[in-house]
Amino acid sequence: MLILSTRGEVLQLAYSPDGTRLAAWGRTSEAPAHVTWWDLGTGKNLRPTQLSGWPEHVVIASQADTIAYLTGTGVYLIRADDTFIGRGDAGVDRRVTFAMTPDAALLAASSIIERQPLQRSLIEVFDPKQLLTPIHRFKSSLRVSTLTFDSGGRLLASGGEGGFTIWDLERGESIGAFYALHARRIAFAPSGPTFASLHDYTLALHSHPHVKPIWEELRSEAERFVDVAFHPDGRILAAAGSSGLIEFRAAADGRLAATFDWGIGPLRCVAFSPDGLTCAAGSADGRIVVWDLDDN
Repeated sequence: MLILSTRGEVLQLAYSPDGTRLAAWGRTSEAPAHVTWWDLGTGKNLRPTQLSGWPEHVVIASQADTIAYLTGTGVYLIRADDTFIGRGDAGVDRRVTFAMTPDAALLAASSIIERQPLQRSLIEVFDPKQLLTPIHRFKSSLRVSTLTFDSGGRLLASGGEGGFTIWDLERGESIGAFYALHARRIAFAPSGPTFASLHDYTLALHSHPHVKPIWEELRSEAERFVDVAFHPDGRILAAAGSSGLIEFRAAADGRLAATFDWGIGPLRCVAFSPDGLTCAAGSADGRIVVWDLDDN
């Protein structure tokens, strides 16, 4: 087990494709902002990737060693070694969140439309090499605050106030929607038609295009889940809680398989290594625990 530390509230963790490195984005009010990297074999802190300005949202495309980040002036793409890739403008409306496929082949950005109450968000999908010309443009009646691609970049989920929508990027249209007060996280299974959602105080498993939950786990405010990730084999999902607990649940029926509490305080994110041998969780105070699943 490793206990790592970075600045700020850890909001994203990403493993390198071979599982030997871990990247973390920690939101902080201090400058300069950066993404921290570690060598997991030695626990050594590697050279950080510097981000300019005051990033509002950061996404790490682990397979491509690429980082995208959103500031008030636009979306920037850089490589882990600080090499500049490209920049997209901030858009006419205020962009609030975005997502990228692990191979950095697609980037999606959501903007709040203030002038049209029935169409509250504009979602645009880009080729990162052509950030000025969207491939797709979707209008949503939801106030979108989270976006997630499936592993193949064929589906995009958008969630926020009012629930979530699943978009088929090959067909260029919505293929399902689920209504809730607030959808906070969506995670697609590595293969197959299932995905997990965190909406309101509930963890649920769904199947598209019929998005009605297969099972649900309801929690209180104090114990609510804040992030969810699938094991690479798709049979287990990990849910991180604001109470500091990590719960492993069977994807098929939601059965509790294991519980972990590493004592690092309220959690914010969780991730599995590509080979499924380790898991990492990040806390609100910058601490990260990485543990070997074979030892538990």
